[in-house]
Amino acid sequence: VLVELLGYEIDRDIAENILAGMLSDTGNFTYPNKYLDYSLQLFKKLVDTGLIVDQVISKFKRMNEKSLLLCGELIKNSTFIGDIMMSHIDEEIFYSIADFETDPDFAYDSRIFADNFLRLVGESVWGFTIEPRKERGVYKISFRSINGTYEVDRIARRLGGGGHKGAAGATVKAKSIDEVYRIVKEAIRSEGWSDLIDK
Repeated sequence: VLVELLGYEIDRDIAENILAGMLSDTGNFTYPNKYLDYSLQLFKKLVDTGLIVDQVISKFKRMNEKSLLLCGELIKNSTFIGDIMMSHIDEEIFYSIADFETDPDFAYDSRIFADNFLRLVGESVWGFTIEPRKERGVYKISFRSINGTYEVDRIARRLGGGGHKGAAGATVKAKSIDEVYRIVKEAIRSEGWSDLIDK
């Protein structure tokens, strides 16, 4: 760990931030990780500082009321094609509750929907969400899949983004949510997965 190489002692505050990053980047240790042995050794060292893992997760994954409304929109707008789950946040709703002046990270917590609903409802094993961004005409797309099914980073890269096999994202410019859906579906077809999206 860099802090150790720099000669710093890992106290509880430092441990809390490192652990939060680890849990986020590894999907709570569910994503493929070639450094898993080292990660688990480090995890033990962090917990040995007195951290309570559930409290760390609660602190860093806590959402505000506005973010909860966004998750509600994603639930309401969910649709399914075969084993794909997809959803979006309507622009009108998004900009009616957005407050970037007091909450610059507004909408960031809607990732909780992607992490906890996409790939986990009904028969779905992968999917994506579409969210407007602060700049109108710009949209964030978040992809998730159960490991060992579809490598969603391949789709994200086609759209100029990146990520991991199980979690990836991209940002695109478009005139509407419907156009973003068309862009994503075309990227899926370009991967040779037309049979998955054209059912």
